[in-house]
Amino acid sequence: MLISFYGLTALAAICSSYKIVVFAPDISNSQVGWNKRVSETLAKAGHDVTVVLVQTLEDPDKDISFNSQVKVVPVNASSGLTKKGFEEFTKDTVFGVSKFELA
Repeated sequence: MLISFYGLTALAAICSSYKIVVFAPDISNSQVGWNKRVSETLAKAGHDVTVVLVQTLEDPDKDISFNSQVKVVPVNASSGLTKKGFEEFTKDTVFGVSKFELA
């Protein structure tokens, strides 16, 4: 009797599926693409997967579409920054002349 109980418990642990939420920043297609692959793999394994796309830019790219097994919930968390403005800020910050450089 005890062996069948442990066997049933082990079977239930193997066969269970989970509700999983993936928070994905919608800044670049590479991040969204990676989270897409992870969420679709989990959905194929039988899990209930929801992806929350956190849109931090005013004009996010819409190049990547998800499988119908994955629920996608877009959340607008934008502060008014556009993609062009973000690229300019990054260019000036990373490759620009620093105000701390000595002449």
